[in-house]
Amino acid sequence: MEEGNDIYRPFNFKEYDIMHYRQTYTFKENNVCDYLVLSSHDGHHIERGKWEYLEVYKTIRVYDNQNKLYIRLKVIEISKDILRVEVVL
Repeated sequence: MEEGNDIYRPFNFKEYDIMHYRQTYTFKENNVCDYLVLSSHDGHHIERGKWEYLEVYKTIRVYDNQNKLYIRLKVIEISKDILRVEVVL
């Protein structure tokens, strides 16, 4: 994992160049989450898991479909058009 802040935008914010890899998360209201993972053959695919937001820590936890913690993201900034997070190790 890289250190620093990651910035996420709504899927329809603008059209991005398809040549660059961008991590994606789709957080749904029913606490289902789709996220992009690196495949063993160096490709990428979407996996489905679940997510929770812990208000007291301002942290998003994403779990895989086996209920294992996949990633923790500390929310630095959030608004209609931006989600800035920091990976919590």
